[in-house]
Amino acid sequence: MDLKQPSTSRSHAIRIASAMAVAGFAISCAAEEPLIFVNEFMASNTTTIMDPDSEAYSDWIELYNPGDYSVNMEGFFLTDDIYNSTKHAISPALELPAGGFLLFWADSDPELGPNHLTFKLSIDGEDIGLYYNNGASMMLMDALEFGTQRNDISMARQPDGSENWVSTDNPTPSATNNQ
Repeated sequence: MDLKQPSTSRSHAIRIASAMAVAGFAISCAAEEPLIFVNEFMASNTTTIMDPDSEAYSDWIELYNPGDYSVNMEGFFLTDDIYNSTKHAISPALELPAGGFLLFWADSDPELGPNHLTFKLSIDGEDIGLYYNNGASMMLMDALEFGTQRNDISMARQPDGSENWVSTDNPTPSATNNQ
């Protein structure tokens, strides 16, 4: 089983954006605030946390805002395909609180509400990308590539927002990973 550490460094994000630019995509890397991170995810949720809208155990992605102010999610996109930056537009009705977390269900059921994505995560591994359209360009805010995952094991940044990823059987969706 491949438990490859997610690759998420800013230099990795710049390499992805550079490759996309060569392929004809207009992408830039965000260097300004808001600074939002993909902070934790689970690609095979079988018993950990039930989605209250569907009453199913769906995969999930957690975003983290280390800033001192709330961020409206208008213009933000999540994707499981780095080359499809607009795969899921995050609802402008959502706010990511200062120092807080926002949980998304990767269940391909967007009709269930604003926290439900148009895609699922693959237990075999793939990408997760967070993009922001500032009106002038599409900015890559955060990106990671992960390998094969195990049931009910999340990958989490420890501490929150850091470059350090750990596999954990003590997931903390919508809460700090700092222990």
